[in-house]
Amino acid sequence: MSSPYTLELDREGYQPGERATVRVSWKLDEAPRAAALELLYEVRSEHEHETFAVVSVDLSRQPRSSEQRAGLPYRDGPLDRSAPPLAAEDARLVEIDMPRSPNSFEGKLLRLGWTARLRLEPGGEILSVPLSISPVRAPIGLHRPAADG
Repeated sequence: MSSPYTLELDREGYQPGERATVRVSWKLDEAPRAAALELLYEVRSEHEHETFAVVSVDLSRQPRSSEQRAGLPYRDGPLDRSAPPLAAEDARLVEIDMPRSPNSFEGKLLRLGWTARLRLEPGGEILSVPLSISPVRAPIGLHRPAADG
């Protein structure tokens, strides 16, 4: 059985400030009261895990992906005040600029990773997809090379 939710990024890794195209969709019995696409970063160590929400896009203000028109920017703002209301079966397309910091990295003691998350109300978090933000579009390795010896 397939999931009634999708969250698709145009790729897995981004440079800081780079624009991403994200498509979200759902098939439910009733229309959600609210829907958001969120960008979060997580800092993990052996003993702690903290999550920080950085961006939240109200999907009710975004066009349906079937209504895409060339050149129309899909962002929160004054561009499309006529976005259709959320429906039980819906798909929305969002273009979003990735945050400029912090960069994704991996070290022996600490890791920072990004996540795109679809949140519907009622219900809360529905689906999360990991992604990387760094100049190399992948987590920066912080491992020190072994000393020659």
